[in-house]
Order: sequence, then C-alpha cells, then structure tokens
Amino acid sequence: DAVLDYSIGLEALLTAGIRDELRYRFALRGSTIINWAGGDKQSAFGRLQEFYDIRSALVHGGQVDEVKLSHAHRTGEEALRQIWWWFFDRNESTLEEALLAVENEILS
Repeated sequence: DAVLDYSIGLEALLTAGIRDELRYRFALRGSTIINWAGGDKQSAFGRLQEFYDIRSALVHGGQVDEVKLSHAHRTGEEALRQIWWWFFDRNESTLEEALLAVENEILS
C-alpha cells in the first residue's frame, strides 16, 4: 500500500500537465529535482523508472517479488520526501510554475 501511496503523491507532483510518455517524464522531472544542485541524475532517473515500473505492475495486478517491493518502498519514500520539500521551498505560487522551472532546467 505504501508504494502506491508514494506513487500517487509523486505522480501528482511530477506528471501534472502531461499525458504521454508518463514513465519517462516522471523519471526525468523527478531526477532533475532530486539532483537540482548537482549529482548523478542518471542514477536517480533509473531508480525512478524502476519505481514507476513496479508501481505499474502493482496497479495492473502483476506480481512483484519482495526484494523489488522493498527497494521500491525505500525509493518512493525518499523521492517523495525530497521532491515534496523542493516544491515547498520554491518561490513559485503554483505547481505549474514550479514544473516550468523544472522543464527549463532540463532544457538548459
């Protein structure tokens, strides 16, 4: 249940305004925020894609082994905490404005 709760929170923050390439954009936006001040964006990108894959398996009734589920739990909790605080610390007044800053960072 926690993995799905984390995914709901992350999706609300990271996929607002998009309808296509959800897995890719989820991971791209998330890894950009997690490594806003620098760091290994590629590693975060991979962890978030794996998290999204596990989320999808759970939502669509698939089986996930305990090791992957445990890893997804840690990844989701950590990512939601980091991303949530990034949004709280921003000066933008709306989610859309904050996501525009993310998109601009990706393109720079």
